[in-house]
Amino acid sequence: MLRLDKILSYFLIPSFFFLFHMFLDLVFDIYEKFPWFSSVMHLAGGIILGITFFLLLNYLNREKYFISDKFTRFVFVISLVGLFAILWEFYEFIMVRIFNLDWVLTYDDTIWDLFVDLVGGLIASIWFLARKK
Repeated sequence: MLRLDKILSYFLIPSFFFLFHMFLDLVFDIYEKFPWFSSVMHLAGGIILGITFFLLLNYLNREKYFISDKFTRFVFVISLVGLFAILWEFYEFIMVRIFNLDWVLTYDDTIWDLFVDLVGGLIASIWFLARKK
C-alpha cells in the first residue's frame, strides 16, 4: 500500500538542503563572498534531487505504482531534476522581482545553473544505474 508519509520522507533531505542554502545566504552572505559557491550548491542540489527521485521511483516501483526498468527511471530522474532546476530559476527570478534583490541574474548564469543541476542529476543517475542491486 502506498504511504504518503513514506513518500514525503524522501523529500526531507532536499528540504534540509534548501534550509541550509537559505542559512548560508542569509547568515553568511556566502554567494556574495564566494560567487563560485553557487555552482557547488547547484551541483549538490542536482545530486540530492537525483538520489531523491531515484529512491522515490524505486519505492513506487516496489509498490507497483510505477512499473519501469532502470533506463526509464533514469530518464524520469533527469527530467524531474531538470524540472526542479527550471522551477528554482523561476524562484530566483520571482525573489529578485518581488524583493528588489541585487542578485546577478544573467542569461549565462541561468544557463550555467541549469547545466550544473543536470550534471548533478546525471551523476546521481549514472551511480544508480551502475549499482548491482
